[in-house]
Amino acid sequence: MRLHEETRKQNDMIDQIHAGLEQLLEGAKVMHDELATQNRELDVLDSKAAATRDRLNDVNKNSQLCNLGRGKPKVKKEETFALPTQSEAAIAAAKRLAGL
Repeated sequence: MRLHEETRKQNDMIDQIHAGLEQLLEGAKVMHDELATQNRELDVLDSKAAATRDRLNDVNKNSQLCNLGRGKPKVKKEETFALPTQSEAAIAAAKRLAGL
């Protein structure tokens, strides 16, 4: 009888561990889905940012050409508009999520 009781307790503990692992798995799946969604959104934003950066660079070049035609000095490279890289944007997003 005592052996049967001990086996039942062990089975209950194994069932609890199993339930906990299932909950962890579900949480991991939700996190994976959320990260995949955010990654797709970051790709879209990165694409839009690159297009905007290219348009701004074109505007800057056209402006410089107009200024050169008027005898104005050329804008230095440091003064041109630069957007963060995808990794910099991802780091900033991770910091915001972490509350930093």
